[in-house]
Amino acid sequence: HKKTKEVVAIKTIDISESYKSADLIQQIYKEAKILKQLSHRNIIKLYQAFEIRKELHLIMEYAGGGELSDMVKELGGLTEIETRNIIMQVALAMQVCHNKGVIHRDLKLENVLFDSPARNKIKIVDFGIAGIVTSVQSDKNTAATLKYMTPEMIS
Repeated sequence: HKKTKEVVAIKTIDISESYKSADLIQQIYKEAKILKQLSHRNIIKLYQAFEIRKELHLIMEYAGGGELSDMVKELGGLTEIETRNIIMQVALAMQVCHNKGVIHRDLKLENVLFDSPARNKIKIVDFGIAGIVTSVQSDKNTAATLKYMTPEMIS
């Protein structure tokens, strides 16, 4: 940020091909809409979203500590205490999501980032295929990362 000097992450999504389908346009903008309604210390913050020349830009909180998957590989695993700390933070973040009717659908080690190199606090990211459930209707999308899908989803 030019004024505050705060470092941010920018996710850019090419939407030029998406204009061919209203459903695809809605899916692309859904991530921004979902992130705007979620506010929790363990969920990545969306500061702003805007479109420039058929690209959607999401200005988000920067998490500079790397992915959980990298930490696990680097250390050859985690201690029980490290695991408990991470799982507690993930569970709290998912509780906020579920209370708001949001289903992440792609929760995996690569989508759990650390906010800093100290690796004390996690941030859940990538709500690109997240779903929304209301008391009236649920989102029936079966999108997910293949190697993390349950057998029921695949069949």
